Amino acid sequence: MKRTLGLLLAIAATAMLAPAAHAAEGLGAYAPYLGASFGNFYYQVDGQDKVSPKIGMFRLGVPLSPYFSLEGRVGTGISTDVSEWFGGYDLKIDSFYGGYAKANLPLSPVASIYGLAGWSGIKLRRKFAFADQTTTEDSFSFGGGLDFDLGRVTRLNVEWGRFLDVNKSGDRFHADILSIGVVWFLR
Repeated sequence: MKRTLGLLLAIAATAMLAPAAHAAEGLGAYAPYLGASFGNFYYQVDGQDKVSPKIGMFRLGVPLSPYFSLEGRVGTGISTDVSEWFGGYDLKIDSFYGGYAKANLPLSPVASIYGLAGWSGIKLRRKFAFADQTTTEDSFSFGGGLDFDLGRVTRLNVEWGRFLDVNKSGDRFHADILSIGVVWFLR
């Protein structure tokens, strides 16, 4: 019974992906891509208010098929944000980096959705009234977004991701990024 159910699920998944495969045929060769994005970095420590400095990121990706890519990213803070918690502090992003596997599902010849999973690291600086605290952390990351083709070699994307989730004794925080970006294929 389990084998039959598994076979039926595999057939149904293949049937649902066939239109997406047909839509992806127009992508051509698997050219590497470069991109840049700008977004809000939402940082929240348990029990404190959320702060949202701006972040800029660059990415380099290598498609292995129309449905799967490997991607690397680096970034830095563009602005700081102030927390009012316990006398307040400025939060600054010194550096951001990550490596991800990206799964794409074409919805039409010009639009696709994607999910990504990988590992991210970040160096943050919190500046209090009388001291600075620098934190470097890394963790598993995941996210998703929408890609829209603007031409043969240009794509616009909107993305949300949980790029940091730290749960250590005495320190629990997470960081999400909501961004908009542009990608150029090197064809």
